[in-house]
Amino acid sequence: MNIYISGSLAYDNIMEFPDKFQNHIIAENLNNINVSFMVGNSTSRLGGTAGNISYALKLLNGNPIILATLGKDDIKYIEWLHSNGISTANIRMIENTPTATATIVTDTSQNQITIFDPGAMNFPSQYNIELIKESIILWVGPGNLDDMNEYPKLARKCDIPYMFDPGQSLPAWEEKDLLSAIEGSKLLIANSYEMQMIEEKTKRTINQLLLLTNSVIVTRGENGCTLFTDNSSINLPSAPIQNVIDPTGAGDAFRGGLLKGIGDGETIEDSCKIGAISAAYCVQSHGTQEYSFTLEEFYTRLEIYKGNL
Repeated sequence: MNIYISGSLAYDNIMEFPDKFQNHIIAENLNNINVSFMVGNSTSRLGGTAGNISYALKLLNGNPIILATLGKDDIKYIEWLHSNGISTANIRMIENTPTATATIVTDTSQNQITIFDPGAMNFPSQYNIELIKESIILWVGPGNLDDMNEYPKLARKCDIPYMFDPGQSLPAWEEKDLLSAIEGSKLLIANSYEMQMIEEKTKRTINQLLLLTNSVIVTRGENGCTLFTDNSSINLPSAPIQNVIDPTGAGDAFRGGLLKGIGDGETIEDSCKIGAISAAYCVQSHGTQEYSFTLEEFYTRLEIYKGNL
């Protein structure tokens, strides 16, 4: 099954801060911050939510279709996607505008500060999903805000199952638009901090949000995730990891594994377990699209993980 993934494509500048952010920020003086972080191990890599999720899904032999934009510096990203067998047919190219860029700094506690320049992401991807005649799944992730508003409406109109993942876009949402995007989705997903923002913006608890969507997943980093449905909630631990290298992109890797399971007809719970293994491979390497595994390695690790639950 083709899985259409709306989100961002970006170049990531990743840096490491050799201390904890909290040691350099005065809590009672947050309204007057003037702080500098001396970083090291700076690298430039490919990223963005749509790219990262698609990469993870493709590693699992899925078929991602990216709905996003790239700028005038698109060649490197296009060549990378082609080399990994990921279609670029529905990526909109924006001339005279650079591709989106993220600067990500990670401290020794794996906390992160991200600064994002949207660049070409300021333009909608403009793909007409009403033209799709096959059975698909649509993932609406953080990217251009017009896309994030329009794709849920079109998905409901065309009876296309979709998952909603507002992520880093949350500060830009108004209550009524956020509720509209959630309503009718098959799944709402966010990390614990983002879910708190969703609850505050919508003035609804998770249980109340479940009146609008079938399931809610709250990811919790090294503590795994919690799956909420109408009748229950279940905590799933993260997969064991021997050596954490870089947590950047783990959430997107989780989503790629989750989508693989959903696309194959697995339950949401079992799909979360696939996501947990995908995330584990990601954090064991630098970069959001540089880890790898064979399918045999992946599913062997998955069975061990499931056997220990």
